Order: sequence, then structure tokens, then C-alpha cells
Amino acid sequence: MEQTKINHSSLITAIENFVEDTLTGQRPWDDYWCDLVDLLRELQDQYNSNLTYSAYNQAMIELMLELEKDVRAFQYIDSSILEKLRFRDVKSRFQKFKRQHDREVQRFKEDELKNRCKAMEYTELLLEHHSKLAIIRVDLSYKQNKRRFIDISDFRQDIRKLLDRLQDRDRHFSDLLGYMYALEQGAEKGYHAHFLLFYNGSRVKFDRHIADCIIDTWKEITEETGQGYNCNTKQNRRSYKESGNDALGPLIRGDDAKRANVLKIVRYFTEPTKTEQYLRVRVKNMQSFGHGKFNRPSRRNSVDTINRVRLDLRLPDGHKRPKR
Repeated sequence: MEQTKINHSSLITAIENFVEDTLTGQRPWDDYWCDLVDLLRELQDQYNSNLTYSAYNQAMIELMLELEKDVRAFQYIDSSILEKLRFRDVKSRFQKFKRQHDREVQRFKEDELKNRCKAMEYTELLLEHHSKLAIIRVDLSYKQNKRRFIDISDFRQDIRKLLDRLQDRDRHFSDLLGYMYALEQGAEKGYHAHFLLFYNGSRVKFDRHIADCIIDTWKEITEETGQGYNCNTKQNRRSYKESGNDALGPLIRGDDAKRANVLKIVRYFTEPTKTEQYLRVRVKNMQSFGHGKFNRPSRRNSVDTINRVRLDLRLPDGHKRPKR
């Protein structure tokens, strides 16, 4: 992995914030033109026409490409190139992308609701058909001093390698029954992933150890640039129990309180209001959410479970399902 990149995720987020601030402002702030030059220069380094960018990033890309017509090959855009621009000119350019941005955010919310429906069905099927599970959650990201070298292609490749390990069921994945993941992008944390894993509870006794092994696998895949957070540690489990939110470790059929907490995590993974965390740049056909396949031991019971989940999701908050 080349060590010449700037903080790719941070740049994407900074551009989006800059465009938003431009659209909501009536006049430029003191360092407006300096900030614009800095972002344009960084974008010249990082722009990749093979990636799909968010609307507000696309607005800055369009401005960059227009300004590059006035510079020599391999020359950076500087303040002299911006002399012909006025604040209202830049604002007007960005304004053309406002409707596209709003549609983008709305599409994210709609996609998350669809993901939630699929995730709830999948989780309920696992909970219904296995009498004892071991629930593990890990959050995977990159070390702070390495994030500046990670772009979306690196992230996707690393996640794919991890998913291959999961699906191969080798080593500490041999007792895995199911999993789901959500890929996100944060201003400070950069590209990161949440994983919820369902293991055979009759075979897995030390869930926190398995979580550590998963994190070690992530570090191996990322050549030690990655890091992970083990939600299954004793300290974390104690905190979750004290707050009434414990969803991890052994789950025996009939433990309705813990089952409800597992579903809370699933909802968090597919939360439509987390618009500040969605991926603002993607590799073509890249998905931000996924889960494993459920091997149905009883098709009739599976259909009943799916129908019940779909009914629950359609009911407004506070309403109860009719008794069967």
C-alpha cells in the first residue's frame, strides 16, 4: 500500500461540510478562499474517475475540472486561478447539486429501511431455529496514524478478504452460524465496519476470545494497519448488563429480554437517521450492508417467522401484534 496518500475519508467529509457551509452562508468566512484552494489541491491528488462520489463531492469535482482547464498539466490549482470567481459564483455552482444531495440522503434512508427488514428477518430466523447461540460483536477500523493511507478501494478489498474467511468457516469461524455487517464512514474514525456474529452456543464457550481472534484476523488482513474493538469483554458485558442492554455472549431460546437487545443492535446497524455515517464514496457496485445466508431446516416455520417479522415492521410503535 503506497504511503503517499492523504486522509482520503477525511477529505471526502471535509468537502461535503465545505459545500454545505457555502450553501447555508450569506458571505464567505475569513479563510474561505484558502480553505477552498486546500481542498481543491487535495482533491487533485485523490480524485479517481472510477469511483462514485456523493453529490456534494461531485459539486467540488466539477469545479476542480473546470478550473484545471486554466492550469498546465500536473500544475496545482492556486489562489490566482480563483481570482475570477466570486463567492456567489461558487455558491451558485454548488446549489445545482442541492436537489441531488437531498435525493441521495432520502435514498440512503429508504435503503436502510429495506436493509432493516432483511436484517430483522434473517436474525429472527436464526433466533427461532437455534436453541443456543453465542452472540459476538466487533467493530473494525484502522489505526489513527494509518487512516490517512486508506482509501475506499483498500477498505473494500480488506472487507472482502474478511468475508471470504467468514464464508470459508476456517479456524475460529468453524462454528459460525450467521453474521451481518454495516460499513460506515466517519469524519474522525474514517472507514469502519460493525460486525454481529452468531455462533453455535453449544460449542463456543469463550465468546470474548473468539472476538479477539476475529480482530487478530482483521489485523493480519490489513497488514497491522487495522484495529478492532471487542464488545464481548468482561468489562463491556458488565456495563451492558447494568444498563439492561446486554445482547452478547450465550443466548438461550426463551430469554426474551436478551433477544430484544439483539434486535436493538440489528436496528442500530440499519439506522436511517445515521446520515453522517453513510459512505460518501464507493467502488462500483459496493454494498454498505450485508448478511449471511440462512439454511432453512423447516420451510414452514421459516415462512411463519418471516410473516410475523414483516407484520411487526408494519405496525406503528406502541401497537401490538394480534395473538396467534
